[in-house]
Amino acid sequence: MKRKIVKHGSATLTVSLPAKWARKYQIKQGDEVDVEEKDSNIIVSTQTKTKETSKKIIDISGLTSSLVWRKMFAAYTNGFEEIEVRFDNPLIPYSGTREEHKQGELIDVHKILDKIANNLIGFEIVNQTQNKCIFKELSKPKEKEFESALKRIFFLLKENTKELEFMLKNKDMPLFETIRLRETTINKFANLCIRLLKIQKKSLFPLYHLLFLLEQLGDELFKISRYLKIHGLNPAKPIQAVLKKLSEIYDTLYDLFFKNISPKDFYLHYIMNFEKILKNTKISTSLSVYFDNIISIMKDLVLYKMEIELEEKELQSSF
Repeated sequence: MKRKIVKHGSATLTVSLPAKWARKYQIKQGDEVDVEEKDSNIIVSTQTKTKETSKKIIDISGLTSSLVWRKMFAAYTNGFEEIEVRFDNPLIPYSGTREEHKQGELIDVHKILDKIANNLIGFEIVNQTQNKCIFKELSKPKEKEFESALKRIFFLLKENTKELEFMLKNKDMPLFETIRLRETTINKFANLCIRLLKIQKKSLFPLYHLLFLLEQLGDELFKISRYLKIHGLNPAKPIQAVLKKLSEIYDTLYDLFFKNISPKDFYLHYIMNFEKILKNTKISTSLSVYFDNIISIMKDLVLYKMEIELEEKELQSSF
C-alpha cells in the first residue's frame, strides 16, 4: 500500500491513513494515535504500550499514627499507583487530634490503614497480612475531574458553614459529626486535585496554593464546631450574627472564583464587613483566633484571585 506525502506550510509533511483501517478502529478527527520510529519504518498504532505500574514502598515501623497518615498522603498525592506499607509491629502509638483515642495509646495499625484507604479516592486495599498492607489504584482519575473536584470543595465549605450556623441556633449536637465528616471529604477532594496535578505533570504552584488555602478554611470551621461542642452550644445572639455573616462569605466564595464577583468587591462588601462585626462582638479568645485565621485566609484568597486575573490580562495583551 502506497501513500503520497502532502506538504503543509513550510516544513510539515503529512500522510493519510487508510480509510478501511480508520473505520475498523473507529479513528475520528481529533483522536490520538501512537507513532513509533523503527529504523526506516514508521509504525502507527491505536494502542499505547502497557506502562509499568509506579510503586512506592513505605516502612512505618516506629512511627506514630499521624506520621503514617502523612506518609500515605504524600505517596498518594505524588501519583503512585501502588503503595506497599510494611511494619514490624501491628500496634502503633496514637498521635492525632481526634477524641477517639488518648495520646500515646497503642492502636491497631490495620484499623488506621483501613481509615486511610477510605480517604484515598480511587484506591483500595488489595492485600493485607500481619506485617504488610498493599494499596492499589483501581479507578484512575480523568483530567476533567479536576474542575469538578475543585468545585465540590467550594460547595462542601459552603454547606459546613450553614450546618454550623444551624447547629448553634438549634442546639443540634449530632450535626457536629456531619461537619466532621464533611471536613474529611474536603481533604479527600483536595488530595485528589493535587494527585491529578502531579499525574499530569503540571507545574502549577498557584493551584497548589489555592488547594492549601481551601483546606485551611475547612480546618478552621471544624475547630469552631469542635470548640462549640466541647464548651456547650449557647445560641447567644452575638455569635449567631457572626456565624450568619460568615456563612454569607463562604456562600459567595464560589462566585469569586467561578462567576463575576471582583476580588475588590468581595473584599469591601464581605471581608471588611465581617471584620467590623467581629470587632464589635464579645466572644472567647479561642473563637476569636479561629475567626481571625479565617479572615487572614480569605485575604490570601483575594490576593490569589487578583494575581490570577492580572496574569490573564498580561497574557491577553501579549497577543
